[in-house]
Amino acid sequence: MTPSTHSNLVVALYRCSTDRQTESGLGLEAQKEQVESFCERNGLTIVASHSDLGVSGKAPLEERVGLVDALSSLTSFRAGGLIVAKMDRLSRDPLLSMTIERIVERGGARILSASGEGTDNNDPSQVLMRRILAAVSLLLVLTANSLQPKMLG
Repeated sequence: MTPSTHSNLVVALYRCSTDRQTESGLGLEAQKEQVESFCERNGLTIVASHSDLGVSGKAPLEERVGLVDALSSLTSFRAGGLIVAKMDRLSRDPLLSMTIERIVERGGARILSASGEGTDNNDPSQVLMRRILAAVSLLLVLTANSLQPKMLG
């Protein structure tokens, strides 16, 4: 954090792409509970919350209204962090994940995962963990897409 941000203030971001996520435990309420519990345990205050509902993790930044609003709130509140329940809630596109991370860092903040997925600090091993998780997330998307029945016609 830079002196211009408050390390104890965070902006929460939630994303659900399908109704199936609600049933699987990755739904909005489950994400909120996970993020709020993490914040309580770590002395963090959520100053704003934003959601991208019905939005794919592969969607480009311009289609992520909740994410764009969350990035704006980081600046408005001078928050020291953008928190997600899991890193794949940020994005399933590794390039977009790194772009978001760079935008957040340039504002003097950092990304936090309530699941602790390589967001403890910017130690090289933590950065590597984030990159590996982003690549695995993309692999899961590509694998799921290749298993879908092909349309006939």
